[in-house]
Amino acid sequence: MWCVLGSTLISQLGTQMCAIAVPWYVIDTTGDAAQAAYTAFAATLPLLFAGMVMGSLADRLGVRRFCILADTLAALCTVAIPVLHTTVGLPFPVMFVLLFMAGFCGLTSAYACRLLLAGAAGRSGWSAESANGAFFSAQRLTLLAGPVLAALLLPFTTAAGLIAVDAATFGCSALLLVLAGNVGPVRSAPARSAQVAKNWRSGLDWLVRRPGLRLLALSSCLVNAVVRIVTLVLLPVYVADVAGEPRLLGPLVTAFGVGLLGGGLVTGRLAGRFGGAPVLVGAQTLILAGMGAVLAAPSPVAVGAALVVAGLGGGLIAPVAMSALDRAAPEELRVRVAGAWQWATALLGPFAVLAAGPAGELGDGAGRVVMIAGALTVTWALTFAARRTAFSDTGVVPSPVR
Repeated sequence: MWCVLGSTLISQLGTQMCAIAVPWYVIDTTGDAAQAAYTAFAATLPLLFAGMVMGSLADRLGVRRFCILADTLAALCTVAIPVLHTTVGLPFPVMFVLLFMAGFCGLTSAYACRLLLAGAAGRSGWSAESANGAFFSAQRLTLLAGPVLAALLLPFTTAAGLIAVDAATFGCSALLLVLAGNVGPVRSAPARSAQVAKNWRSGLDWLVRRPGLRLLALSSCLVNAVVRIVTLVLLPVYVADVAGEPRLLGPLVTAFGVGLLGGGLVTGRLAGRFGGAPVLVGAQTLILAGMGAVLAAPSPVAVGAALVVAGLGGGLIAPVAMSALDRAAPEELRVRVAGAWQWATALLGPFAVLAAGPAGELGDGAGRVVMIAGALTVTWALTFAARRTAFSDTGVVPSPVR
């Protein structure tokens, strides 16, 4: 249990450090801001594919073995960047491919590690909500600690050296999983590599035929896209053009991360007391209220407080939603269903990044409030509609997908 949680913490710490190290490396070596933007796209592009592939490959190899392999490949792809840079040279197209592969392997490993943690938690007497809360809290903790650790290391190393440290975190994650022993869910029937698309469709088909879970996945997809737009574009626009103090961006992003961490830490207790459905609706209410207040708040202090509220909702919603999915999915399809869920809920992520620039130019402050609040109201309505059926599908086994 603790080895799996430690593996998640270390690998996600490396991922967050990469978010600082790679742009710094690109600017330091090329001086081209456009290439830095392309590397950001390379890092988010795996969101479109990771969920599709993870379920089938984890079924074929076993979840624990798959996580070890994915972390090892992420370490190799990451360390190849400074090695090539200091030896034969590193053309930008090669770095783009290496970043995509490192991001892809790291992301699929993170998805699969959640399943490992759920399996280990069941043997340790933890509830599904507590296990998922611990998993997402570990991720959110690295969101706070990763940039800070990278900033502390910057004076003592080069950009390439910091990327090498990132690679080492993936290697340590793989080692901890080796020590974890046989944990995780029972895998489905082994899948041939040629059947990746078919096995992904089997998980997706199971998901879309559950009305409550289908609505919940759509709601999660929309709220993820909105949060990306607000935090990546509208918040920087606010601190630069409205507050007039770009240095405020760091503390404001930290405020959101603190809310995420706090929500994850109390998920198990709240779900155990009130049930998953009320907590889920309450979480969406916090996101709606918090994000709406972010865009309407008159001062940086008020924006920070609103981000903490929105973060609390985000920290609650992911563990509860994933717990509902874990309970509903039959064990023999759980890995594939989890992969389909991750793909469906992350589908709009890269497009939200691409749309972030135009979104920042849309209308005045009031117009942005209406736009974002309208989108989040739709997500709240979807969650409210899904609150009963999403938590009543437990034990329903679909007909075989042929």
